[in-house]
Amino acid sequence: MNEAGRAYLEARAEAIHAQTNEAMEAAVCNHLYAFFSPAFFGQMGGQHGQDD
Repeated sequence: MNEAGRAYLEARAEAIHAQTNEAMEAAVCNHLYAFFSPAFFGQMGGQHGQDD
């Protein structure tokens, strides 16, 4: 394989890895938002560390 072919494969592998990291970061942010959202705490019936 020539040098251009190796460079292409290396760049392609890095691009796939970058897309995977971006997707993982978005998923983590969405999960954290859903967990800490008021709708989540509303479903708990006020039993999340608050005195009634």
